[in-house]
Amino acid sequence: MGDYIPRQDDQLGPFLQTFLNGSQGHETALGITTGERDAIESATEDWLGALAAYQAAHAALASTLDGKNLARATVVGLVRLANAKVQVKLPGSDPLKTAAGLPSHDTTPTRAPAPSTRPVLVVNTSQRLEHKLTYRDETTPLSRAKPPGVREIEVWCKVGSPAPAGPGDCVLMGTSSTSSLRLTHKDADAGKTAYYLARWKNAHAECGPWSETVVATIGV
Repeated sequence: MGDYIPRQDDQLGPFLQTFLNGSQGHETALGITTGERDAIESATEDWLGALAAYQAAHAALASTLDGKNLARATVVGLVRLANAKVQVKLPGSDPLKTAAGLPSHDTTPTRAPAPSTRPVLVVNTSQRLEHKLTYRDETTPLSRAKPPGVREIEVWCKVGSPAPAGPGDCVLMGTSSTSSLRLTHKDADAGKTAYYLARWKNAHAECGPWSETVVATIGV
């Protein structure tokens, strides 16, 4: 059973007034003394006074808070407008912007280095004449993310024996910027062995080291 005395301040006042009205003149019948009822009435007046003071202070605080937030929004907006003009006047890195506490960034992008790691290939051979290649970087085998600065993967292939002596024996089959690449082979290559090599490439067409050779049979 819940507490009979209201927890909410706006409900406690009416509850106390009901008690005072209902108990007035009936103290003996209720088993309380007149002094006890008078003490409750006095405490009720004190509480109502304290509640009124709190509500007034709360209203004043809310008004003050609104004023603070408005003043902040005004000054921040003015600084942002000023910064926009400064950035047009002084693009890039500039000591004057730094001294004023404004953003000062080098506008010359850092050139991505050539890839230094290798992709690891996995080939799905479940479909006829089709191989679906998925790949991860050798340093992050549990992530689909490409290495920093890498734009895409190049996949090269040689179909049929003997195995390639190196990438020079293979042809480019495709590129992909996603985490997989689907390749379809010719009917005449059904049952043959496909040898795959791959490497990462950045936006400057600089390539990284070759992957290990992965071997898969072309489904019939």
